Amino acid sequence: MTHAHAQPNSMNREVRVALHPRTLERFRNRSGKSVSRVLSDVGMNAMDFRTCLHGGFTLNDVARLADALGTTPRELTTASTVQATADQLRRTPVTREGAR
Repeated sequence: MTHAHAQPNSMNREVRVALHPRTLERFRNRSGKSVSRVLSDVGMNAMDFRTCLHGGFTLNDVARLADALGTTPRELTTASTVQATADQLRRTPVTREGAR
């Protein structure tokens, strides 16, 4: 998962939301908090956080992260989607229309 789409987890049917790491870092820098402070505020350890980066965050995780970072869940997920889209566009080769 690389962007903020909610997808049900097949094991427990819990909705998981992917958040872009650069978006999280940008909001963390804006909040002025250290990584350890944000994780403490969210109630998550570093290993759980890394697992969520790869498998998605629960809706409760997103809400706690947003609160710890001084934003809203909607702003956090929207910014993640924008970042993921920008990354995808950067990786897409530019071609001229009609070029063969």
